Amino acid sequence: MENTKNSPLWLLAIMVIPFIYLGIVWPDIPETVATHFDYKGNADGFGSKQTLIYLPLLLMVPTFLILQFAPKLDPKKKMKGMGDNYQKFQVVTMAFLAGISLFIIHIAASDGQPKVNLLYAIIGLFYMAFGNYLPTVKPNYFIGIRSPWTLESETVWRKTHRVGGKAFMIGGFLIAILSLLTNAELAFGILMGFSIAATMGLMVYSYLEFKKEE
Repeated sequence: MENTKNSPLWLLAIMVIPFIYLGIVWPDIPETVATHFDYKGNADGFGSKQTLIYLPLLLMVPTFLILQFAPKLDPKKKMKGMGDNYQKFQVVTMAFLAGISLFIIHIAASDGQPKVNLLYAIIGLFYMAFGNYLPTVKPNYFIGIRSPWTLESETVWRKTHRVGGKAFMIGGFLIAILSLLTNAELAFGILMGFSIAATMGLMVYSYLEFKKEE
């Protein structure tokens, strides 16, 4: 009998949550809703309320399929050996996308004005969970810090993911807290600044570690 921890049914259950909430608040949603916002939270795109049915699907279904097939397509065949760690990553990823979907639906059902700071805080929490998971990721071509140097050396991969895990946990925590204490523009700047700095910094770190091995 299949272990429930390894069953995609758990991920499908997470995907259903936004639609349950959508069904509950459907009568409170106006016929025209905001579908896109700028980084300050100002609406700059609109559509019918039926759009709220498709947005969660577009967010979650492609990701769900990628997560299911990635281990089978991994040329290194390392993802299959990650076991529960990969299952945890799938749950965290789908929970994050479900949270974004709930956020969008809640905006439409309330006053239509998003509290984008809350969205940035949610992203910060996801970064924390991602950082906690990073050190457990085995070399592969789908998830993790995939630079030419981490993919070339398992030692560089391991070191980079250990450093990256700490960086994303600390950075995610600061993003989550500061997003709730600052205005939308500053919160956005903090989020983007960390994201760019972490990405570039880890690329440079993996390169330097690779050069040490030569």
